[in-house]
Amino acid sequence: MIDQVPRRSVFVEKGGKISHEADMWLDTVRRTANAAEIRGTFANNVAALAGGLVAGQVYQTATGEVRVVV
Repeated sequence: MIDQVPRRSVFVEKGGKISHEADMWLDTVRRTANAAEIRGTFANNVAALAGGLVAGQVYQTATGEVRVVV
């Protein structure tokens, strides 16, 4: 299933600007993360799985980074 997830590269132009396509993709990621129910705080994917989360659920790290279990 993870092999079916499209990979994206975000290229930063001089001056710190990103392309319109990359900006649209990042906006979609932000909206998805905001709408998702964060299931807890875990150090990494392995810890989230050990804590009972399953693939596709959202968790955050101690630094506040939002991640999806794979």
